[in-house]
Amino acid sequence: MNILAKASYVRVSPRKLELLVRQVKTLTPTEAVTRLQFTPKSGAESLRKLIISAMANAKQQNVATSGLRFAKIEVLPGGSMKRFRAVSRGMAHTYKKRMSHVNVILTEKKVQTQKEENVQVQMTNAKSNPKSK
Repeated sequence: MNILAKASYVRVSPRKLELLVRQVKTLTPTEAVTRLQFTPKSGAESLRKLIISAMANAKQQNVATSGLRFAKIEVLPGGSMKRFRAVSRGMAHTYKKRMSHVNVILTEKKVQTQKEENVQVQMTNAKSNPKSK
């Protein structure tokens, strides 16, 4: 079962959020929330709140939050606010304040049974010697 949480028009550039996502995506959601709480980056707080929201969505669907992992975290470019900065001779230079759309998808950890592990081991052993005829 996939649990989804979205945040649109987050006022942090996608490049900065992508740095945080790379640090967090291998962790469990609870570890990610703890790590982001002490990360001094601009997008850490908004990403932390989004992960907490995804965990709350899972709890609403009666899924244990301890058995969750990240299936996907997407950071997509949102709109950008165009601003002007005054420069010499009465002119102005433009710059963009970029925004992001972030999607967090959580799934339950698949617990393999002993029987499934034995089948996988047998399949790898059968493939290990392809030249024998």
